Formats: sequence, C-alpha cells, structure tokens
Amino acid sequence: MNDKESKAYISAETKAKSNILQCISDRHIEYVRDTQTSREMFRCLGENLREEKYYIQEHIMKFYRLICDLEVWEQR
Repeated sequence: MNDKESKAYISAETKAKSNILQCISDRHIEYVRDTQTSREMFRCLGENLREEKYYIQEHIMKFYRLICDLEVWEQR
C-alpha cells in the first residue's frame, strides 16, 4: 500500500468509526470502547446486540406466561 492509499484508508476508517459512533446509543458505546477498527466495532455490536435480543425475548416470554397464568387464575 503506497502513501496515498494509506492516507485514503485511514481517512475512510476514521469516517466509518465516526459514523458508527454517531448511530449507536450511549448505552451501546461500552460495547465498542476497546475496539480499534470499524470492523471490530461491527463485530462487537453484532455479538452484544444478539445476546441482548435473546435476553429481551426471554423476558417477554416469561411475561407472556405470567399473563396467561393470570388469565387462567382469573377464570377460576
């Protein structure tokens, strides 16, 4: 990679990281704090948000079961 390509890469990488940081909420900044590249940022966000999604789905299912149990109890 020559000097011109290197500068272009660094500029694009800086812009990509900046765009990612502008698009995520403050609570998700922690996920990308220790990353060095935009690729690492995407990887960390993907992993953590996937785990968060399953965690939320689990709680939604618990809530749904509770509502169903309450409806059954109310019918008695």
